[in-house]
Amino acid sequence: MMILFREEDLKLIKTQAVLQNFENHDGFLLKAYVIGDYFHLVLRPSIKNLSKDHDPIIFNSHHVSKESSHSELNNDGGIPQIEDICVEEDLIKRTIDALRTHLDLELFGVDFLILPPSGHEHRLAVIDVNIFPDYNCVPGFFFHLENLVRTKLDLPKLTSSSIFTCRQE
Repeated sequence: MMILFREEDLKLIKTQAVLQNFENHDGFLLKAYVIGDYFHLVLRPSIKNLSKDHDPIIFNSHHVSKESSHSELNNDGGIPQIEDICVEEDLIKRTIDALRTHLDLELFGVDFLILPPSGHEHRLAVIDVNIFPDYNCVPGFFFHLENLVRTKLDLPKLTSSSIFTCRQE
């Protein structure tokens, strides 16, 4: 992946590419893991805020945005706790519902940037949609997956995930 800050740096691109604006976003991104009408949110490290006159950066996004990332492109102070971010859950839900409808997907991940407020409300930017991501971080994944299947089959949803809990003997 490459981040360019000046138009004249476009000459560095030697192959076909997808261009996307870079927005400063305080060095973290919000990931939503979607399973039907349920979603689970986590914060992940991302690229720290950079000045508009920065030299071009070439990097592997897997080294910057994973839970255990420790890159020179990350913030030194880490990322906030999910409880401390200021974004309305309803805004996230409406965005996920719109993606579910327009993409006709039930199992996917979406990466958001939480942008600085415009007026008094925070804004979200969708930067990536992943088809069937790794759901290892989602508590009760199989419970939510079974409820998605039950919904599709017009069966009643389960009310407890206890049947999916491994028993220790």
